[in-house]
Amino acid sequence: MIYELLTLEELRKYELLLKKANYNSLSVSEKHAIEKIALHYASFHHYSDGAYDLSTPASSDMARIPYEIFFSRPDDKIIDFLLSDNSNMVNGERLKLFNDFNVKSVNDIALVITLYRPGFMDYIPQYLSRKEGKEPVPSVDLHFDEALKDTYGIPLFHEQIIGIIKRYTGYQYDKCGKLFWSIRHKEKNVVEMERKNFVTALAMGKNYSPDFALKLFNLIEENASKTFWKSVAIEEAIYLYTKAYIMYKIFNKEL
Repeated sequence: MIYELLTLEELRKYELLLKKANYNSLSVSEKHAIEKIALHYASFHHYSDGAYDLSTPASSDMARIPYEIFFSRPDDKIIDFLLSDNSNMVNGERLKLFNDFNVKSVNDIALVITLYRPGFMDYIPQYLSRKEGKEPVPSVDLHFDEALKDTYGIPLFHEQIIGIIKRYTGYQYDKCGKLFWSIRHKEKNVVEMERKNFVTALAMGKNYSPDFALKLFNLIEENASKTFWKSVAIEEAIYLYTKAYIMYKIFNKEL
């Protein structure tokens, strides 16, 4: 979908925005203006080989919002505003989840966005228990553990599963992706063939036992259908953060 884009200079023409007390009091057209610019800034989505490239934004306008702080130096004022009654963007059970996870960055927002989905919410007690050190994180193998380190041994993202396949097999990323989708979509004939190839690749190329290789493949197969794109969660989180950023600037008359 192509959105009509607004720059910050164009957004300044909406003088009424500077006079409103909170988001609910904005008109439909004013809300739409914020939505469009937030979607524009969230659309950079440069994802490659497991890394986000913030050096090549989709638009020069993006330089106006400091994306480099999102991952390393998040602005607590924006996060606080996002969770406040003034923004009214996060409420109910999702607000409780934001507070439980002590959200402080876009990565944290992406995690909550992922977990606040049907099928994922069952992971929440286990995730928090492991994060707080109340429950040990199980170990499978060095490479497997490293791939799931950021989510305390719980596979939440497609990229983690694809990364595990890459770490163990050495396949190119496109082949890892195709294998992941074949497993996720339960393409029986393909999966059975790739199971044998996977065991052979690990036994001959990596010196893993066939039993371990089979166990690993079964873990991948078991979890492939339970994951979500991290890149999409990050994009949604940037959209949410950007919207909060714009509204915060408006309400504090900094825009």
